[in-house]
Amino acid sequence: MKTLSSLFFGLLILAAGQSAWAAEVQFPDDAGVVNVRDHGAVGDGKTDDTNAIQAAVSYALDHSIRYGAPRFVYFPNGVYLLSDTIYSKSKPVEGKSDKWNGWRAGMNLIGQSRDGVVLRLADRARGFDDRSKPRGMIMTGSEAENPKQNAVGAGNRAFRHYISNLTIDAGAGNAGAMGIDYMVNNRGAITDVLIHAANGSGYAGIGMERFAPGPGLIQRVEVRGFDYGMTIFGDEYSMTCEWITLTGQRVAGIKVRDNLLNLRQLHSDNRVTAISCEGTKSGLVLLDSQLLGGDAGAGAIAAEGMLFVRNVAVRGYGYAIKDRRTEPMVQMAPPPGGRIDEYANRVVTRRTDTAKSLNLPIEEAPRFDSSDLSKWTSVLAHGAALSRVWEDAKPGKDDTDGIQAAIDSGHEVVYLPNGVYFVSRTIIVRGAIRKIIGMGAQINAVGKFSPMVRFEGGDGDSVELEHLRLQGLLEHDSSKTLVVRHCDLKDGYRNTPRGTGTLFIEDVTSKPLRIMHPQRAWMRQINTEWMFDPWLENHGGSLWVFGHKTEGKTIAIKTTDNGRSELLGGFYYRAARWEGPAKSPLFDVAPGSAFSGAYLLHGEAYPVQLDGDDDSAKPVTEKDVARPGRGPGLLRVGE
Repeated sequence: MKTLSSLFFGLLILAAGQSAWAAEVQFPDDAGVVNVRDHGAVGDGKTDDTNAIQAAVSYALDHSIRYGAPRFVYFPNGVYLLSDTIYSKSKPVEGKSDKWNGWRAGMNLIGQSRDGVVLRLADRARGFDDRSKPRGMIMTGSEAENPKQNAVGAGNRAFRHYISNLTIDAGAGNAGAMGIDYMVNNRGAITDVLIHAANGSGYAGIGMERFAPGPGLIQRVEVRGFDYGMTIFGDEYSMTCEWITLTGQRVAGIKVRDNLLNLRQLHSDNRVTAISCEGTKSGLVLLDSQLLGGDAGAGAIAAEGMLFVRNVAVRGYGYAIKDRRTEPMVQMAPPPGGRIDEYANRVVTRRTDTAKSLNLPIEEAPRFDSSDLSKWTSVLAHGAALSRVWEDAKPGKDDTDGIQAAIDSGHEVVYLPNGVYFVSRTIIVRGAIRKIIGMGAQINAVGKFSPMVRFEGGDGDSVELEHLRLQGLLEHDSSKTLVVRHCDLKDGYRNTPRGTGTLFIEDVTSKPLRIMHPQRAWMRQINTEWMFDPWLENHGGSLWVFGHKTEGKTIAIKTTDNGRSELLGGFYYRAARWEGPAKSPLFDVAPGSAFSGAYLLHGEAYPVQLDGDDDSAKPVTEKDVARPGRGPGLLRVGE
C-alpha cells in the first residue's frame, strides 16, 4: 500500500511531466543492437541468465570501436535471474594479456520497459552477504593503466557507460549487494531505472566508491530500501542527478565523502538523514527538493564542505541543516512553513548588493519517443554505407547523400546503425524529423568544411540528437528548440543570428559551447575539454548550467552583452599534463552582465576566480572562495 508521502511524490512528478518513464523501447533489426536473447538469456525468472548476459555484454564491447561507437545491449521484457556480477569486461583472448584487466568503456544496457525488464539477484547469492565488502549486481569500469586501479575497474577512462529503462532487484539475504556499482567519466548516465531490495537486504542502490567517479548523469531513478540510496566517494570528479526518489533507507538516503554531488528534484521519504556529506572537500548543490518523513532526532542535511541549498521542503526532522564548515557550526531548525528558500555557507559578491543567486527559471527538456517503427528510417536505406570500424571504410567513402536523404524522407525518427560514417559537406536537419538517434554511431569529416551539422528547424516544435559522436561543429540556425542528449561534439556548438530557439544540452562532452546571439539555454552535465578559451560563452543570452566539469586553465564561463549565467555545481581543476598557473580567471563577467555560481576547485588551477574591473578593483582569488573547503557556496557578480 502506498503511503501518503509516496502518493504525494507521484503527484508532484506527474505534475512536472517527469513521471512517465521512457516509452517502451524497441529497435529495428538492422540497428546494430545486441539482444541478450541471442546469447542464450531466457528471462523466465527461473533460469540463471548471468553467463548469457555477460556473453552479450562482452560481445558488444569486443565488436565496438573503443571510445568511439559503443553498441547497445538490449533486454526484451522478462525477469533475468542473476547469481553473479555483470561486468563491463571484454571476453578474454587465450594467450593474450590485457593491460586493462578486461575492463572496457562503453557498456550500454537498455531495457524494453522499466517495469517489464527485471534483473533479479538470487536470494542469498554467494559473495553478496558482507556489508563491509559491497558488491555490485552491475559493475562498470575504467580502462585504467594503473595496476591497482585496473584490478577493480577504477580510474578516469570509464567513458559512455549507460544503464536505462529497467528494474534491478537485489533480492533477500544479500546484505552487501549494490544494485549498480557505477564508474563513469565525462559522459554516461543511469536513466529511468528502479532499484529495490527486500527488507534488511542491500548496501546501496547505486554505489560510486571507487577512484574518480564522474562526471555523469543520473535521471529519473527510484531506489527503495538498502542501507543507502546512493553513495559517492573521492575528491574527483562529480555527479549530477535529477528526479531521484528515495524511500526506506536504513542508514542515510545519500552519503557523500569528499566529492561533489549536484541534486535537483530529490524526493526523499526517510526517517534517517536524507543527505550526509562528509569531509571538507565535499560539495552539495541541492535544488527544488522534498526531504520528508524524518525522525525528530535526526537531521535532513549534514554537511562539512561547500553547501548550496535552494527551494527545499523539510518535514519531520529535528533540524534542516547541520553545517560544520561554518565557525561556529550552524544547526538550522526547519524554517517556518518547512521550506528553505536559499542557503549558502560561503558567499562572495562583486558589483551587487544582493547575496542571493540569480535563480533563473528552469525548464525540462522535451522528450520525443516513438515505438512505432514505421515512423523510423535507417540511413542505410537511403544510400549510406556502414563501417563497423575505421579500417572498414574504403577510400573515397562518403555517406553525406544517404544521411541527408534519410532526414528528408519524411520520417520522424532517423537512425544510424552502430558504426562509423563519413561526410564531405554540412548535414542539414529540417522537415518532419523529430529525432536522430545514433545507436552510439560516429560521424567523421572528409576534408575541411564547417559546420558538420546545421539545425534549420523542423515541422514540429523541437528536434533531438541522441547517442551520436560528431567529429565537427553543431550549428543552431533556427527559432525551434534543439535538444542534444548523450552526444560528443568535437568542435562544439554555436548559434547564428537566426538561431534563437531554445537549447537543451544533456550529458554532453564538447569543445566550446557558444551562445553567440541571445538565446535561452539549459545545460545539464556537460564536460568541456581540449584547451579552448573560454569553454562556455554567453553573449546576451540566458544560460543555466547544472553540472559542469573542465580540464585545463582557461575561462570556464564568459558572460557579456547583458547576458545572465547561472552555474549550479561546477568542478574545475588543472589536469596534470597542463602545468603552471592559470593564464585566465575562472569566470569573465562583463559590466552589465550577471553571474552566480556554486562550484568546487581541485588543486591550484585558478589563482584568480574573477578579475577586478572599474566597479571592483579587487579581484576574487582562490583564497577568497575556497578556504575553508574547496569552493564557495555562492559567487554572485552583477545585478
